[in-house]
Amino acid sequence: MIHTITFRPPLSVMGVYAFLHGRLGAHKGQLLRAREWERLSEARSFAEQQRLLLATSYRPWVADTLDGTLRSLGGALHHTARAVEWSVPPEGADFIRAWARRDLLRNLKTILKGKALGRAEDEIRAELLDLKTSPQLPLTALLRAASVESVLDLLEHTELR
Repeated sequence: MIHTITFRPPLSVMGVYAFLHGRLGAHKGQLLRAREWERLSEARSFAEQQRLLLATSYRPWVADTLDGTLRSLGGALHHTARAVEWSVPPEGADFIRAWARRDLLRNLKTILKGKALGRAEDEIRAELLDLKTSPQLPLTALLRAASVESVLDLLEHTELR
């Protein structure tokens, strides 16, 4: 005989996390099923994985390249985390903000590295995580800066200084 154990948190916890529970429940329906994951893992190329993903709820985030798709999916995850941020207690929100800041700093590191290596704006942009817009990081201005020194000068006028 198989027994199923269902965890039910106390009502006080449910009240604190009610919005989060609802939002994550809505996202759960978009997750890939076990069979879809199995077929993706068996695929021999990105082209085959791309074809499989285009038939799922992940379609909006499928790009022309593997790297582009990974960045796009990361951006979608980031967007979901930002939406959830306002529905969790302060400790959880602090964690989400720290995670977002890490990704913001990762993009800044990519820009600085690209400038140091003399890469073109489009090359650098292609490597950035898709974080939508961030008032802390003037992305367009930083990408158009002529050098590492110019990027650092621009950062002097932001929260990142």
